[in-house]
Amino acid sequence: MPGPVLASGLSQAHGLDIDEEGLIYVVGQEGLVVLNGQGAVTLKQSSLGPLHAVDVAPDGRLFVATTDHVKILDREGQVTANWDSLGDKALITSILVTDETVYVADAGRRQVLLYDHEGMLTGSVSRDEETYFEGFVVPSPYFDLALGRDDLLRVVNPGRLRIDTFTPDGTYEFSWGEASNKIEGFCGCCNPTALAVLPDGGFITAEKGLMRVKHYNSDGGFVGVVAGPRELEVNMQPKVCKTPEECQADGLDVAIDGTGRVFVLDTRQATVRIFVAKGGQS
Repeated sequence: MPGPVLASGLSQAHGLDIDEEGLIYVVGQEGLVVLNGQGAVTLKQSSLGPLHAVDVAPDGRLFVATTDHVKILDREGQVTANWDSLGDKALITSILVTDETVYVADAGRRQVLLYDHEGMLTGSVSRDEETYFEGFVVPSPYFDLALGRDDLLRVVNPGRLRIDTFTPDGTYEFSWGEASNKIEGFCGCCNPTALAVLPDGGFITAEKGLMRVKHYNSDGGFVGVVAGPRELEVNMQPKVCKTPEECQADGLDVAIDGTGRVFVLDTRQATVRIFVAKGGQS
C-alpha cells in the first residue's frame, strides 16, 4: 500500500540507497541529497556535479559515481578519494559495496568491474565461454546490481530480460526471469531497470515503459505487484517500449530498508515513494 512521497529537491534523479539508520540517499543532476524518514534534508552536497549511482558501504562511507569514475565521501559529504576514470565510453549506473569488494556496473562497456576498497581493479564480469555466459545486453542506461542474502551477486541483464547470478568473484552461476507480456515476466526492449533485495531474500524489481514495481521470491518466482502506474502516479503514458529509443529515460530505482519497506525513486520527478505491504510486512 502507498505511503509518503518525499521530494529530493533535485531537478532530475538517478540513484537511490537506504542506510541502516533509515537515511535516504538520492543522487542526480545536482549531486547528493540525504533525507530522513520524514523527508527533511539532512545533507546536500552540490559541488560534486552530476552523479549517477550511490551505495553506503558497511563502514558508513559513501561511494558515488559520476559518468566515468567513483568518488568516496565521508558522512559529511566530503570527498576522501577519487578513483581513476574508466574512459570516454564509460557510463556507470550502479555501485555495490561489500566488506571485500566494490562492484561497479558500466553500462557503456556492458561489464561489471570488481575493485578492492582502495580502487585496485581485481576482476571483471562480461561474456565468458567457459561458463556459457553470453554477456550483458544493455540497450539503455539501466544496469543495476544487488547482493543476495546468499551472498551471491545479482546483476540486471535488461536486454535479455532477466537477472543473472554470480559468485562473489564474478563466476556465472544461473539466471531467472523471462521475456513475456504477462505480469510475471519482463516486457519491452529492456527490463528490469532496477533490483533490490528484501530481508527474507526475495527481490523487488522496477520496470520502465509500463512503469511497475514487482515482488519475486528468493528463487525468482513471481509473488505480486507492489505498484503500477496508478500507485506510482507517473507523469507519462504507460507503454511497452519495443525499441531502446522509446524508453531512454524515466526508469525507476528501488531500495529496501531494514523493515522491508520498498522505496521507489521516480527519476523524472526526483521523488521517493514509500510502499508498505498490507498488514505492515513486506
